Amino acid sequence: METRSTQGRVHRLAFDVEWPPGHVACYLVDGPEPVLVDAATPGHESAFRERLAATDHDPADVEHVLVTHPHVDHVGQVPTVLAEGAPTVYAP
Repeated sequence: METRSTQGRVHRLAFDVEWPPGHVACYLVDGPEPVLVDAATPGHESAFRERLAATDHDPADVEHVLVTHPHVDHVGQVPTVLAEGAPTVYAP
């Protein structure tokens, strides 16, 4: 999958998975305090880093993580972001 930008500020980071629908995505909202909406799946750390790099960011740049709900495909890379930075995590 790939990284696709919308209006220069919202980046869709997509990942292939083995269950329907065959892909998942998280979003990076670019700005002075980058926000990651959801955080992909476990096991995709290299791909996650590549997708972020395509937006000129790395995990340490993320200031806020918004987890929409606690499913594995929405929380998988939260540990990666926490290990490299000190984002505020918002989760239900």
